[in-house]
Amino acid sequence: MTDLKFIELAKIIATRTSEGAMTWEETGSEDAFQATLSKYIIRIKSSPSEQVPDEWDFEITILNSDGARLESFNDTDLTQLLKKSGDGNDPNGYVLMREIFKNAKRNALGVDKALDDILKELKELPPF
Repeated sequence: MTDLKFIELAKIIATRTSEGAMTWEETGSEDAFQATLSKYIIRIKSSPSEQVPDEWDFEITILNSDGARLESFNDTDLTQLLKKSGDGNDPNGYVLMREIFKNAKRNALGVDKALDDILKELKELPPF
């Protein structure tokens, strides 16, 4: 039962993050971001892969409001859970976790606003 909840959680986080419904913030580490809910904190982090050069591993950790770690799962765990569940629509947990991390990072760092500001400034530059 818990396995299916991890799958559902990852998919909902991916969807809500891409929609901009979740607010992510920096954690003090450039490779970790977190979203605070009413009673829990969801943290996603990346780290260099030990198995595949030039690749990253991703991990989601669930913390309680006091910061105690309740549970965590990584992209390899998620891929195994997806295969085990028979979810043929998305058997690759790595792709899903990478998407969450990328969007969480963009959200936390304000990339959309930065791009808007840069585009506006460049458009206002006088022609040569």
